[in-house]
Amino acid sequence: MVMTSDRYKLRRDDHNCFSIVDVLNEAPARFGSLDLSELLSTEASEMLQSLNQLDQFQRRFHEILEN
Repeated sequence: MVMTSDRYKLRRDDHNCFSIVDVLNEAPARFGSLDLSELLSTEASEMLQSLNQLDQFQRRFHEILEN
């Protein structure tokens, strides 16, 4: 049985909007034989990097507003 957190991921489209994607149904078409755990690890790393960049931007923005 696949847990929801293992099966779905967030994806950002060309307009920077997030959507939920069914990884199991999409992975073979997009990534061929790439291992699902490797795919999830890669996606999680990219998402974490994006969130960190957003956090840095928000901090800089607040610093500008405060000064």
